[in-house]
Amino acid sequence: MTRPGLRTTLLVPLLLTLAVGSAALAFFVQASVARDLISSIDDELTRALLSNRSRQGAPGTDGGPAAPPPETDDRVEAPQQVVLDPLGGVVEVSLGGEELAARDLTPFVAGETGPITVDGSPRLRVGARPGPDRTTVVVALSLTDVDRSLGSLRRNLIIGAGALILAQALLAVLVVRSVNQPITRLSRAAHRIAGGDLQAEVGPASGPAEVEALTDDLAAMVARLRSTIDQRERAADEAERARADMERFMADASHELRTPLTALQGFSDLHAAGMLDADGVDTAMSRIGTESRRLTALVNDLLRLLSPTDARSIEPVDLAAVGSAVAQDLRAAYADHPLSLELDRDAARAGACTALGDPARLHQAALNLGANACQHTPAGTPVAIRVGRRHGLVVLEVVDRGPGIDPATAESLFEPFVRADRSRSRREHDGAGLGLTITRRIVDQHGGAVTFSPTPGGGTTATIALPVVDGGG
Repeated sequence: MTRPGLRTTLLVPLLLTLAVGSAALAFFVQASVARDLISSIDDELTRALLSNRSRQGAPGTDGGPAAPPPETDDRVEAPQQVVLDPLGGVVEVSLGGEELAARDLTPFVAGETGPITVDGSPRLRVGARPGPDRTTVVVALSLTDVDRSLGSLRRNLIIGAGALILAQALLAVLVVRSVNQPITRLSRAAHRIAGGDLQAEVGPASGPAEVEALTDDLAAMVARLRSTIDQRERAADEAERARADMERFMADASHELRTPLTALQGFSDLHAAGMLDADGVDTAMSRIGTESRRLTALVNDLLRLLSPTDARSIEPVDLAAVGSAVAQDLRAAYADHPLSLELDRDAARAGACTALGDPARLHQAALNLGANACQHTPAGTPVAIRVGRRHGLVVLEVVDRGPGIDPATAESLFEPFVRADRSRSRREHDGAGLGLTITRRIVDQHGGAVTFSPTPGGGTTATIALPVVDGGG
């Protein structure tokens, strides 16, 4: 069974109430007016009866001058009068009582009778009192004017009540519509949302305060639902990317590990097969040592990269001192590259370029950048270590004058196992491509940033920027 809608639920009882109320009001008004009119007729009858009684002993009843007729209300007709004998026969008709004499007046012979209504055409309001010689005086007033007034009043009440009900119904329809429309809009929006359409517009808040509050709450609920679903979708995408990155990382790591292991296994197999002479054994042992060191370095890099936290101590670190130490290390490891250290005026002052961090880890990050510059530039290419202050940050730069790198691929160099563009020269066995990834991880752990940018005039500049320690210069 279909339940009625909100409009029907509100309008039907309201219109019924209006109709019943208007009918009751009309009935009350008509009854009240009829009672007042009948009361006025009864007052006239009472005066007429009293006046008639007073004339019985007044001069003129025995041949003297007749008393004037009783005064009546201008709003009612003159009273009719009939005198009855003890058997109910008409003895005397006066004051135009022919209509009254034609009615059955037997019930009034008993004597004095209060005003009662006698049906007929026209209706009469009749009263009686005892007369002389056992007669009965019956006085009546016509209800023609009363019936005419009540009929007119009844018509006016019906028209007025109908107009009032129509106006009230129209007002009720407008009021219910003002409430029903926003609720219907909310219901449709909620239905679409329940069907999965989260882009459904709830619409502007309108209507009564409760409907407006419901609109705001529904809009807030939809917004939160959208946000939750977006977050879940982003989390799912990030999880998928993380899974893909992990698969690629494991594949790259396996490839890098396989190369030295294959060499170790090959030399071992040659020795076991007796295929190496004395010089071959020496060469094989040298190569085994080289590949073992390479394998050890790769495993250590992987452990550093996968370590979730860094348990080393954090303390104020002077990056000018770090830059100086890195320059010395690079001069020893890459003698074929001219190395220089450049400190600006702020860096020359003690403590002016101090950052908070782990000295060994920051040294490793800067050394990785310097080694990357030396490994991927031709011999004789100048490399400079610059330290200074810039926009509230302490900055360490490794500047080379080599062939440079493509800016579009610079960011990808920080991904695991990614090496520089082939246009930059690369030394044999210079690592597995984890140095820059480890550098970014170290810098991120220190709340800084590491970037590559073109060097003016040619080359590449690698920059580490860290927050300056408060009071550091």
